[in-house]
Amino acid sequence: MSKPDFTGTWKFNPSKSSLQIPAPDSATFVIDHREPLFHLSRTHVVDGTSDTFAIELTVNGEQVVRNHSGMAIQARLYWEGETLVCDSVFVREGESASNIVRYRLADTDKPSWPRSASVANNTATTILGCSTRSEDEIGRQQALRLTATGAMLLCR
Repeated sequence: MSKPDFTGTWKFNPSKSSLQIPAPDSATFVIDHREPLFHLSRTHVVDGTSDTFAIELTVNGEQVVRNHSGMAIQARLYWEGETLVCDSVFVREGESASNIVRYRLADTDKPSWPRSASVANNTATTILGCSTRSEDEIGRQQALRLTATGAMLLCR
């Protein structure tokens, strides 16, 4: 079975997202996915201030450690079926938080487009629309659905 390719420039779609924190003014995820390599550059803009973070992971479950703005980030990436899972731990000033993000392609033209979040389970859903793939390239309009469970320390 072939795994999805998440390569593209993905823009935050607030109208299709459910967050537990205030939404950023904008968010852009640039992904270069060449199995098993996965490079992510993420830029959030909050109150006019831009924050960019980049990381390269191998889709094999191997842990990578990076530092970003005084925060140690331990991350690993692995497949669960057609869903790519990023399991991370963030440590700042002795306090830690975990975050699990599931990357999944989804058709946006289906009437049953999933849009859900559960505060009780500390889950948020973010929808990103791809701006670098034409409908000819993907055959239909698609979006990247990120489902995150845990604390989002990078999104202040």
